[in-house]
Amino acid sequence: MKNNIPFTLILLFWGINLTSAQSWTRIQLDPYKLVDGIFFHDTGIIIDYFGDIIKSNDYFHSFTIDTSYATRRFDALSFSNRSTGCISSANIKGGMLRTFDGGDTWSPMPVGPDSGQYLGDVLYFTSPDTGFGAYSFSCTINTTLNGGLHWTHITNSTIGGECEEVLRIKVLKDSIIYLLANNSPGPGGGWLLYIIRSTDYGHTWSKLSEINDAWAYGDMYFLDDTSIIVSARNEILKSVNGGVTFNTVMYNAEGSDNYINSVKIIAFSGHDTGYAISAGGLYRTYDAGDTWINTNFSFDSMDFPNSVWFLAMASSQKIILGCDNGDIYETDFETTGEESVSQKNPFTIYPNPTNNKLFCNIVTKQKSYLQILAIDGREVMPTDVIQQNRFEVDVSTLSAGLYFLVIQNDEGRVVRKFVKE
Repeated sequence: MKNNIPFTLILLFWGINLTSAQSWTRIQLDPYKLVDGIFFHDTGIIIDYFGDIIKSNDYFHSFTIDTSYATRRFDALSFSNRSTGCISSANIKGGMLRTFDGGDTWSPMPVGPDSGQYLGDVLYFTSPDTGFGAYSFSCTINTTLNGGLHWTHITNSTIGGECEEVLRIKVLKDSIIYLLANNSPGPGGGWLLYIIRSTDYGHTWSKLSEINDAWAYGDMYFLDDTSIIVSARNEILKSVNGGVTFNTVMYNAEGSDNYINSVKIIAFSGHDTGYAISAGGLYRTYDAGDTWINTNFSFDSMDFPNSVWFLAMASSQKIILGCDNGDIYETDFETTGEESVSQKNPFTIYPNPTNNKLFCNIVTKQKSYLQILAIDGREVMPTDVIQQNRFEVDVSTLSAGLYFLVIQNDEGRVVRKFVKE
């Protein structure tokens, strides 16, 4: 049964350094425990722990709730294209729902003779026929080549025998499969995270990387076939060689101003612009994860980030957060994607690094505003008005370090990173 439910918008405001005052919309869905969500621009589908399917075609200004499957415990949602998607139920063996009309209607899949496994809480379909499911607590991977009618099981021993939970699955071209998995705390008390890869569609596996002193939860995001961003407790790591080695790109000790402990979820709206949820709040990158800025955004009434179960990018400007108390938070950031506005406003700065001056060129007919921000998002130089295409900026008074130069006008925003020596 579907219920059309109107709701009241409650506008909350936080000051975010990289934008002006930021308007967040809180949408209350009663005591639903939201566990996963996916968005195709303005169309969003969210599932909760209690078997409800929530859909909106207008960024949740209105929505429907399908309560037909209340006996199921939903755990994961995956779409291979805008029309075809599936939902897994970890409490029903072989229990999967499919849609072929973009989530308007759902139907249970027939349970095949080899469906005696729980599909679990990690689900990834690369096409309407080909998919992967992981029952994370047994570290068992299930694969299907016929849309979920039959599944092939890959046991824990097949993927090394060391994994306790599978957290993420990513399938690339040429039969390459990546897993992000964890294991119980080691001698020092910290969890271990593993990057595991198969190059023969799951027949054999190899452990590429091991991250020590991690967290029970983590996330893995592929910028392309070789560039990977991984979250692990109080750090964000990046690999540019397919996960063979990782470099720490963000690390902060507890109590610091840029506190990123317990980083949980990562999402990108393009190759360069992404966001991360941590106990320190919401972080943003403009340079493909090489540097991260604290937006100084926080939920005063939430156990952050434990209460946030998913972070979705509905577009390059719109962010959706789903929480275990049933709340959805959504916002329209001002244009943040460097790649989306640089096509309108080609913008160069030199020399970089610099000791005292930056020389800047920008192609625009608009009056522009210039900001210089520290790595933690603080404005370190007053906003200036730029009315010419070529100009210079005196940065001699800045301390040595990494900074962002931001130019904004009616056409959008461009951001460039520079180093003051």
